Amino acid sequence: AQPDDIFILTYPKSGTTWMQVILYTLMNDGKAFDDDMGDYFARTPFLDTVGEKGLKNMHKPYVMKTHIPFNRPCLF
Repeated sequence: AQPDDIFILTYPKSGTTWMQVILYTLMNDGKAFDDDMGDYFARTPFLDTVGEKGLKNMHKPYVMKTHIPFNRPCLF
């Protein structure tokens, strides 16, 4: 992880999408989503599904989300 990486760590079904929308708004000076949020969600993948290789195609700052517990070692 780098100092400017952003992680959204949530328990399943506890507001992950809501947290993404809040983060998007904060990162874009209060600008809300347009009609299509698909591009943003594609740029904020689940870390446990894309792994390290998937991060190479992302834009900085990396925004990643996961349901992996904080105290569990990363497997990739």
